[in-house]
Amino acid sequence: MAQEKQTLLEYLAKASKNGDDIPSIAELSQILGVSIANVREQLEVARQLGFVEVRPRTGIQQRAFSMVPLIRLGMRYGIHSEPKILDDYIDMRKHLELVYWDPAFKVINDNQIDYMQFLVDVAFRKLQRKPAIIPHEEQSEFHLTIFRPLGNKLLINFLEAYWDLETTNSVRFFMDLDDMLSIWSRRQVLVDALREKNAIKGKKALESLLTYPIKPRAAEIKQQFE
Repeated sequence: MAQEKQTLLEYLAKASKNGDDIPSIAELSQILGVSIANVREQLEVARQLGFVEVRPRTGIQQRAFSMVPLIRLGMRYGIHSEPKILDDYIDMRKHLELVYWDPAFKVINDNQIDYMQFLVDVAFRKLQRKPAIIPHEEQSEFHLTIFRPLGNKLLINFLEAYWDLETTNSVRFFMDLDDMLSIWSRRQVLVDALREKNAIKGKKALESLLTYPIKPRAAEIKQQFE
């Protein structure tokens, strides 16, 4: 019985696990038993998914595994073809943060809480400037800091992809200054709850953030697939 050919993605996964270098396209063609053109096509898919990067001088280099490029690419396509999927994505993000709040609360440490306070302070300074600056990076870092201590890579990748869609202006959420000040005030309450080691108060603050009555207005999606 003939042995089934492995795909480039399967080869890359094994190479990553074993710490092997990736050979040239010509060598990959021989190893996989496919044409050079086919290898190039598969390699482009791997690049789009963020598994490798290809450079003239260094050749094919593996990248650390992350679901972010895959989710980001899928969402950009999905929002064009089925706009409601954005609402579903937002809803999933809300439920995930609430579900993982209790275990995250148990492992977050004082240094991380201090960092969250720093982010709140920076955000308020930005909002109080004339004109105000929207603290995109601070809001994503704030939420990611809560859940990073769990060490759940898929959870963090999902949340990173969500914030990436927003902060890169692929999905734009519009709110006025009062809304933003109110939202950051709730984040301050959450930090206070963490310092007080009050899980219930913290979860209520998080829920008030996630259910704040702001809807995305006609999500604007950049057609970027690079």
